[in-house]
Amino acid sequence: MKEVNCITIYDVSDEAVILYSSESVVDVTGYTQEELRGKTGYCLIDPEIVCAMQAAGTRVREEDNMATVMYTSIKHKTEGLIPIESVSGRCFDIIVAVITRADKGQPRLRACYATSQHTYTRKNGGIMATQDITPKYATSIIKTPPSPEPAACMILNRFTRHLTIEFATKNCEFLLGIDARKCNGLSFLSYIDPDDLLFVTEQFENVKVSNAVAQLQFSFLSPQYRQSLPVRAAIFCANDGIILNIRLFKHEKSSNDGLVFLNFFLDGRPDLPAK
Repeated sequence: MKEVNCITIYDVSDEAVILYSSESVVDVTGYTQEELRGKTGYCLIDPEIVCAMQAAGTRVREEDNMATVMYTSIKHKTEGLIPIESVSGRCFDIIVAVITRADKGQPRLRACYATSQHTYTRKNGGIMATQDITPKYATSIIKTPPSPEPAACMILNRFTRHLTIEFATKNCEFLLGIDARKCNGLSFLSYIDPDDLLFVTEQFENVKVSNAVAQLQFSFLSPQYRQSLPVRAAIFCANDGIILNIRLFKHEKSSNDGLVFLNFFLDGRPDLPAK
């Protein structure tokens, strides 16, 4: 069954204001783009777990992870509460996310790549959190980068052979040395170092087929800086496009490099994704 999902972009305020949602948001939530634009990102959350979800939003902002997988429920316009999966990441001054209906299709593959996992359940009227997976990297070798770490976001057309750039944030200009407006309509692959082109192309094809979250390193050809920049990127795929969260490559392991998995349950009966 084809997944039902959409792209959403939020600001980094406590309200997580919705700046943009793709056309498929109506298939996920029942609401149109116009109905949600400018609303708080918590407007569809059950009031009983709003506080916990706001805490999760704070985690995404402050920990500055490239990708976080979260399972919870939202209020559909006509269908009541529906289970959803959100793959989100902070991209400097915005939060980008792919929201997928967890009751349609099989989106749970993403959680298998998590480097840390937290489960939130409701008990005696309160929210309890437990860490279920120990981070894969010893804390002694993890470096804490400045927050927020400089990052650039792109949305690519998944249906074009050359992965046409449909949207790029202004941070692309100082981080990657490309004009955020002029690059729209150009091939993302044209900016990849020829030595990495086959590898990057294969990774994108895998993401499109599996809808898994990928993290990869490659060299980006910067027209302004006239050099090849080593970068790392988190990639998550939606029906309406492919999101890239791009940062410069660092030789040391950072605390925000991993994929975090958050799980929220209203009834205290966890059903964790299979490993």
